[in-house]
Amino acid sequence: MLFTLIKVRLRALFAMMFGRRPGTKPVSKPKKIAIAVFAVYIGVMLMFSLGSMMYAMAEPLASAGLGWLYFSIAAIFAAIMSIMASIFTIQKELFDAKDNELLLSMPIPYSYILASRLIIIIVLELIYTAMLMIPAGIAYAIFGGGLTVQGTIALIVQTLLLLLLVLSIGALLSWIASIVISRMKNKTLFTTIFMFAFFGVYFWFYSNLGNYINKLISQGESIAETVRKAVPPAYSFGMAITSEGISGLAHLGIFALWNIIPFAITYFILTRTFLKLATSNKPTVTIEYKKRELKVSSGFSALVRKEIRRFFTLPIYLLNCGLGAVFMIFLPIFAVIKLDTIMEVFATIPEGSKLMAPVFCMALGFCAIMCDIAAPSLSLEGNVLWLLKSSPISPQDIYRAKIACNIIVCMPCVVFAGTVLAIVLPVSALEKALLLILPAVILVFTAVFGMAMNILFPRFDWVNETIVVKQSGSVLAAVLGGMAIAALPILLFIPASSIMSADLFLILCTAAFAGATAAIYSWIMTRGVKRFADM
Repeated sequence: MLFTLIKVRLRALFAMMFGRRPGTKPVSKPKKIAIAVFAVYIGVMLMFSLGSMMYAMAEPLASAGLGWLYFSIAAIFAAIMSIMASIFTIQKELFDAKDNELLLSMPIPYSYILASRLIIIIVLELIYTAMLMIPAGIAYAIFGGGLTVQGTIALIVQTLLLLLLVLSIGALLSWIASIVISRMKNKTLFTTIFMFAFFGVYFWFYSNLGNYINKLISQGESIAETVRKAVPPAYSFGMAITSEGISGLAHLGIFALWNIIPFAITYFILTRTFLKLATSNKPTVTIEYKKRELKVSSGFSALVRKEIRRFFTLPIYLLNCGLGAVFMIFLPIFAVIKLDTIMEVFATIPEGSKLMAPVFCMALGFCAIMCDIAAPSLSLEGNVLWLLKSSPISPQDIYRAKIACNIIVCMPCVVFAGTVLAIVLPVSALEKALLLILPAVILVFTAVFGMAMNILFPRFDWVNETIVVKQSGSVLAAVLGGMAIAALPILLFIPASSIMSADLFLILCTAAFAGATAAIYSWIMTRGVKRFADM
C-alpha cells in the first residue's frame, strides 16, 4: 500500500506540467520532446548560475588549504535554498493538505499517508539541493583541489543525508508558519510579505555576492574558524569530503548523526500527531459582517473583479506571475539612483547613446514578459470550471476578463517605468515615446499569448494552486516561449543596425508585437472558443 501511495504521488509530481489527464489523448511525442527540452533548459541555466558562484570560490579556497570550507559553504547554501523553496510545500503537504479526509476515509494506515508525503517532500528537496551540489562538486573537481573516490562517495552520501536535516528544519518552520497563518485575519498579506521579503533578501545577497566571495577569500582563516565552532555539521560535511581514511569516515559518521537524530525526533513527533493535525479543525478568525450597498454590474466587469481579487489574495499567484511588475518598478528607481554610473557605462561603448533606448526598451519588455497573470488563470478555475460554463457569460467574455486582469494589474507599472525612464534618460522625443509604447505593447502581447497557452495546455485536476502557478505547462510555455520571442529582436538588432536606425528598428518591433497580438487574439476568439466547449 505504501509503494502504491508513493507511486501515485510521484506520478502526480512528474505529471504536473503536461501529464496525461483522464479522458484525454496520450501525450504526443513532440510534446514529450518539448517537455524534455524545457526541463533541460531550466535545469542547465540554474546549475550554470549556481556553478558560476561556486567556481569563483573553488580555486582560491583549495589553494589556501580550505577545501573543506568550500563544501561547508555549499552545504549551507543548499540547505537554505532548499528550506526556503519548500517551506510552504511542507506546510501544504503536512499541515494543510486538502485530500487528508479523502485518504483517511480509505483503509490506508495513516502512517503510510505520512510516509508518502515525506518521501515526496524529500524528492523535491533533492531536486533543489542537487541544483547546487552537482555544479559545486564539478567546479571543485576541475578547478579546485580535485575529488578522490572516497571524497566523491562522501559528497553523494552526505547530500542525501542533508535532505533529512533540511526536512526536519523545514517541518519545524512550516509548523510555526501554519500556526501563525491560521490565527491571522489577513493570511494572504502575511504570506505575501514573507515571500517578497525572501526574494528581496535573495536579490540583495546575489547583487552583493562578489563582495562576499572576495571577503571570504581574503578572510578565509577567520571565517573557517567561525564555521568550525558555530556550524559543526557544515564543518563535518566539508571534512568528510576533503579528508582521507579514518578521519574522513569519522566526520561522515558525525555528519550522519547530525542529520539522522533530528529527523528521527521529527518523524516520531509527526507519527504521534499526524492524525490529530489531519483531522483537527483549524482555528479561524471571525470576520464581522458589515451591511453594504449592493452594486449591480455586467458579467464581464464581475469576472474582471473576480480575477483581480484572486490574483491579490493568492500569494503564490501574486509572487510568481507578478514579479515582472515589481522589477518594472525597481528598474527606473535604480536608473535614477545610478544614472551617473549608467551614463559612464554607455559612454565607454561606441555609439552608446544610440543604444540607450533599445537597451531599456528590451529590459522593460523582458519585465513585461514575466507578468504572465493570464497564463494559469483558466487552469485556476479547477473543478469549478463548470460554474463558468453554466453561467450566462460567453466564452469570449471569460477570455477577455482574464486578459484584462493581466493588463489592468501590470499596465500602471509599465506607465510608471516608461515615464520615469523617459524623463531621466537623455534620448530623443521619439525614443521617449517608444520607452512607453513598446513595453506596453509587449505587455498586451504577454497577456494574450499567456491566455492562448492556457487554452492549449489547461490543467484542471490539481489539488494545490502551486502546481498550476509554478509547474504547469501553460506557464512554462508562456514564460519560456515569451522570452524566446522577446529575445528575437535582440538577436536581429546587430545585423539590422547596419541598415536602419535604432528608432526605426524599435518601431518595427512594436508593429511586429502588435501584429502577433492581433493574430493570437483572433485565434482565441475563434478556435479558442471551440476548445472551451470541450474542456
